[in-house]
Amino acid sequence: MSEPIEYFFNKIGFDFVEIKRIVSGKRYLGVMLNNGQIGVCATFGNSFDVNFVKNSNIDLNNFEHRVILNAYYNAKLNYQNPDFIMADMLDIIDFKKFKNIVMIGYFRPIVEKLDKYSIKLNVFDFRDTEISLPISEQKKYLSQSDATILTATSLFNNTFKDICENSSGDIFVLGPSALMSRYLFQFNNVKYIFGSVFTKFDDNVLDIIENNLGTRHFLKIGEKVVLVNV
Repeated sequence: MSEPIEYFFNKIGFDFVEIKRIVSGKRYLGVMLNNGQIGVCATFGNSFDVNFVKNSNIDLNNFEHRVILNAYYNAKLNYQNPDFIMADMLDIIDFKKFKNIVMIGYFRPIVEKLDKYSIKLNVFDFRDTEISLPISEQKKYLSQSDATILTATSLFNNTFKDICENSSGDIFVLGPSALMSRYLFQFNNVKYIFGSVFTKFDDNVLDIIENNLGTRHFLKIGEKVVLVNV
């Protein structure tokens, strides 16, 4: 089974002509298609000249290409799905019922909210945080988990498939980079996908990204959506 970016590249392809506007900031890359649909993808602090891909052959092993593809498929897939639910993760998932929760990618607001209920998380992140555990321990913790909160950035950094294969508990994919597609449910234990949708042709989203701002700013003008594996 192909990892998601490879799967959608083979299924949908990539056509730069479809892109009306593309911007890159230090936190996110944003794409607006000619039909107004908007997609975003985190960049891990990298900002780059997005126009180079116009005349380049797509390389699925190239970090910058994968970021652009992720945002492009985000725009293509995250609209007009009757199965979407408008909700926040903590409104519909009771994490009190889990005993061994792993978080891949540090979501500070989630950690702080769950901490109020004394819900312990085992956090892994490529960046050093005050509570993150060594990446070398990640596989062991995943094998013992009953729930995993998985950053959607795992899609473009190509760790998604490996994390799913090593996780023993329910997986909740989270973040505006998420591809809202049922294809992700073919991977081991993926139960929910929490992503975002924006109003078509809203240039404000891309302006925010171009000004090096992130999730806290553009999610105020977007909608949080959920896809459930049923």
